[in-house]
Amino acid sequence: MKYLQNQVILLIDLVLYSNLWIALGALFLTLQTRWLLLGTAQLTVLDGFIMCATLFVYAVHRIIALQKQKNAYVKKRFRTIARRRVDISFYALLAAVGSVIFFFQLPAPIQVSTIVPAMLSILYVMPIFRGKKRLRDFNYLKVFLVAIVWTWVTVILPATDQAVLELVPTKLIALERFLFIFAITIPFDIRDLHLDQAASVRTLPTKVGLKKARILSLTLLFLACVIAFYLYHLDTYSLPVWCGWMCSALLAVPLIIKAHPHKHDYYFTGLIDGLMIIQFTLMYTLAQL
Repeated sequence: MKYLQNQVILLIDLVLYSNLWIALGALFLTLQTRWLLLGTAQLTVLDGFIMCATLFVYAVHRIIALQKQKNAYVKKRFRTIARRRVDISFYALLAAVGSVIFFFQLPAPIQVSTIVPAMLSILYVMPIFRGKKRLRDFNYLKVFLVAIVWTWVTVILPATDQAVLELVPTKLIALERFLFIFAITIPFDIRDLHLDQAASVRTLPTKVGLKKARILSLTLLFLACVIAFYLYHLDTYSLPVWCGWMCSALLAVPLIIKAHPHKHDYYFTGLIDGLMIIQFTLMYTLAQL
């Protein structure tokens, strides 16, 4: 039994810390956008690019974070990342190669549209500012940048690729996605509370406290629910699709309420990040019933 438990833990660590889980989140949200706007979830070259690029960015982010947080080796999250540093570097290299291959297969307008999220992502993880700061190390920027980049990548890019960017439903889905990602990113600021305090980085939880940060997260989630209901009113979402979206929001509520710096990293990297996968899975499954 102990051996089996260890193997399960190793498998979970592989999926989470290889960044495959977060890359799947990006893929599922991109497919969700295409399916909602066009009625198809068929894989495209853009999906390959988004998945590889996400895996690459998060792998580089973990490696650099490990170097900057040497005092955090006592935390299990960093011990696990440290043990898998070579693996993560290998995945980053493969993802970089995949990103380049897929990028040059994209139409020129999509290539241009990737410039903004690509630059923000690079500046987010690379310590190129004075004092070896990354963009995420500037006060209050982290959560906004994550929400902007994820909205751009999972809504703007597929909408541009399918020439539906100017449609009203597309803009509403983008707003809904921004609010949803913002809401589920605040718990990660809660997770990183002590690390950010040690680095003198101000975030919403360090400014307003844990309770108010959770309330803000739930408020943003509620606003996303309002947008989702309006999309149902516009017939962009069918009733089963809207119910699937609402189920994912309801699952997010207790995860947000119970978010705490002392929670195991599986809680954040596994469950909260997993909401992006669960949302499309629920919407698509209920729509097929």
